[in-house]
Amino acid sequence: MSLNDAEWLAQRVFHDLTSASRPQVERTLQEFSGPVLLSPHHLPQAAAGHVAAVAGFPTGRHHSLVKATEARLAVQNGAAEIWLAVDATLNDPNSLLTDLVTVREACPDPVVLGVILPAADAAPADSALVLGMAEKAGYQRAITRGAQTPGAEATRLEQVYWADAALDTAQQVDALAAGCVAIATP
Repeated sequence: MSLNDAEWLAQRVFHDLTSASRPQVERTLQEFSGPVLLSPHHLPQAAAGHVAAVAGFPTGRHHSLVKATEARLAVQNGAAEIWLAVDATLNDPNSLLTDLVTVREACPDPVVLGVILPAADAAPADSALVLGMAEKAGYQRAITRGAQTPGAEATRLEQVYWADAALDTAQQVDALAAGCVAIATP
């Protein structure tokens, strides 16, 4: 892999710090210059670089206005992307669309919005329904998590794979080759 290839890959791999402690986040931000994924309460520490923040994470069961406030404050503190967790137990498309639109309104363009898809075994929320609603609400990315196959969802949204475990370079390249535009890894 050439230096340009390594740089290209490094700009597509988010370092997941959502469950890190404040000292871990501070240390990583000093040592790491690539994209990072943070919880909103760590954003004031984020200096430079591409920062994505989660909203409504991890369950998505927050009120729509709480998610929107979390997202808006994250953007005001430097986040370029917001990844929204949706409630996997929602069976009402109107409630889902309300969540998505409320966060979109709180984070106007050029903020990139992604929706974290419910796990395949989390019923009754259907990934196809979530994807369709996210497209209608103006989202740009669909984030699959954990054991889900990267790039497996049929959608016009850009695919991001959020791994539960660290991926080596070959696994990162495979995920990108499967159709993902970015990866998040611990």
